[in-house]
Amino acid sequence: MTQVSKRVVAKVVEERIQEVFSKVIADLHDPTDINEFLDDFLSPPEKIMLAKRLSIALMLAKGYGYEIISSILKVTPPTIAIVNINLKYKGKGYKKIIDKILKEEKWNKFWQDISN
Repeated sequence: MTQVSKRVVAKVVEERIQEVFSKVIADLHDPTDINEFLDDFLSPPEKIMLAKRLSIALMLAKGYGYEIISSILKVTPPTIAIVNINLKYKGKGYKKIIDKILKEEKWNKFWQDISN
């Protein structure tokens, strides 16, 4: 489980470090650079946790039920529920990325169908 220091930083400092972090993420474009950054920045369990959350959101958007998601991704129903709540009520970021992934899948399928 993620641990956050109990020592609170000033709000202005927190906002600035969040801004810098967002800029760093936004500046990463090359897949190799992204993977190197994530390998250095996140532990293996953190990377898996984030990938599973994104996969849960994608599977929910595709209409998969909790039981199937739990079985495939080996996550608990409460974890799925948290992602589902975020996706439905708070998830602007989730929605944008899920829509982008689904759009790309449709285009890939379209081109695959044409080539067949």
